[in-house]
Amino acid sequence: MLLYLFILLIFGGINFWLRYDINRNVASIQNNKREIFAYAHATETLSALRTDLAKAKNEKPFLESILPRSEELINLSRDLSALAKQTNVEAVLNFGNEVKGSDNVPGFIYFNLAITGTFNNWLKFLETLEKGRYLMAFDSFNITSDGKTYRLNTNGKVFTQ
Repeated sequence: MLLYLFILLIFGGINFWLRYDINRNVASIQNNKREIFAYAHATETLSALRTDLAKAKNEKPFLESILPRSEELINLSRDLSALAKQTNVEAVLNFGNEVKGSDNVPGFIYFNLAITGTFNNWLKFLETLEKGRYLMAFDSFNITSDGKTYRLNTNGKVFTQ
């Protein structure tokens, strides 16, 4: 009887040890499975990022061409003068303070623009300016007229890189 009890105790110990070992192996397998999934996900993400980087590199010159550098705004006065001649208006541009941009927000330079001419001509001027190379925001408009000619005085900002 003692022998049966001893054998039962040995088998019970082996059974307990096997269950413990199996549970430990299951936990290890589950951890390995999670790591493999994480590595697979990281690999997919890295591949997608590399693809996006290649696309971004192709688009970078276009994006940089949208906003001029602040030193390129020296051409704005010349371009507005040419546009004024083309649309038969007088235009006077004065620059104000510059606000530097950051990686997420473009910079800008304040300006004052005075346009004098017939109503239709300065509308043509503004329409052409709107379609032009420079991205501008107008903060205020003051329009006066003597019956024949109109004068538009506006304050705003032109955006830069």
